[in-house]
Amino acid sequence: MEPDDKELGEETLAMEQILNRVRGQVKRLLARGASAPDVTYALAFVATELGLLRSNDPAGVVAVVLKGVSQVSSDYARLMHGQDEGEEVLERAPEGVSIH
Repeated sequence: MEPDDKELGEETLAMEQILNRVRGQVKRLLARGASAPDVTYALAFVATELGLLRSNDPAGVVAVVLKGVSQVSSDYARLMHGQDEGEEVLERAPEGVSIH
C-alpha cells in the first residue's frame, strides 16, 4: 500500500500543476524519440489503469477519462476557431465519423 501525499508531508497538487508535470514528462519522452501515438496510448492506458486500481466504479473511471478527453477537445476546438471560453463551438462531425 502506498502512503498518500499527506503522510509524506507534501501539499496536494492543483490540477494545473499535475497537468504541467505530465506535459513535461511527455516532452521528455518525445525528445527521447518516443512516438506521439505511443505516448498518447500509454497516457490513456495509465489513466484508465490508475482509475481502475483506485476505484470500485469502473463506469465512473471511464466517465472521468472521457471527461478529460471532452474538455481538451473543446479547448482545442475553441483554440482552432479563435473563440473565447464562453462561446460554444458548433462543428460538423468529420467525414466518415458516426455519432451515436
